[in-house]
Amino acid sequence: MNRVADIITRKGVSAIAVSPDTPVIEALQIMAEKNIGSVLIMDGGEYVGIM
Repeated sequence: MNRVADIITRKGVSAIAVSPDTPVIEALQIMAEKNIGSVLIMDGGEYVGIM
């Protein structure tokens, strides 16, 4: 069974963020291109959510 550490090692530790004004389709395209399941929603450097 994989551990969280195994996934982090494979995928890396960088986080991808978008602003609340980002169109949903653009956020989905970023997620597809980066092969990730979610993006952080950041507003002026402040965390406001996850998609």
